Amino acid sequence: MPEVTGKTLEEAYAALEKYDFQIDIDSSYDPDEPPLTVLAQLPEKNAIVKNARTIFLTVNKARAPLTPMPKLLDLSYRSAVMMLHSNKLKLGDTFHKPDYAVGAVLDQLYLGQSIRPGDMLPQGSSIDLIIADGFGNVEMDVPDVVGLTVMEGMAVLSGYSLTPIPIYEGVITDSATAIIYKQNPTPLNDVDQPNRIREGDVIDIRIRQSYPELE
Repeated sequence: MPEVTGKTLEEAYAALEKYDFQIDIDSSYDPDEPPLTVLAQLPEKNAIVKNARTIFLTVNKARAPLTPMPKLLDLSYRSAVMMLHSNKLKLGDTFHKPDYAVGAVLDQLYLGQSIRPGDMLPQGSSIDLIIADGFGNVEMDVPDVVGLTVMEGMAVLSGYSLTPIPIYEGVITDSATAIIYKQNPTPLNDVDQPNRIREGDVIDIRIRQSYPELE
């Protein structure tokens, strides 16, 4: 019996037809093998078989079957990887983000976008994970967001992994142009030295439609 495992289906036929074998084909899917590759054969290579016997081949499907995206949020990294494998999905890249839930999955991404549990994906698809790695102990200077719009200020604070607490004062007629006019802690202390803050710390931002002196 010749070995045809690992060959294309066309190559397998060419190797077997000279013995007048009958060929029975089943299909499976292995994301690591090219489409229409022979994954297994029975009898196995070097077995002694008679001419015209039926040879059973398992061939890789031309298209990946679909599988549902599991819910990985809040699982540990190890549990998430096991869940991916059980659903015939691959682990892609892992990214880390400051968060108190150290080691937990914060988000699951397919092609750079968050994907919901239950969405159907081709088997073998790569799923990226965002993992919580806690907050660092390294201090940084308090960023200055006074004078920025709310959206600008929130973006800056998010980049520093700080937790903003917005406090709105007065009537806000247009949130897109509302201004941060005060913050606590401030960038500088009473002796004009930089105040320090850690990732994840809270910073109060006071917001008005415009600066008080301009009203």
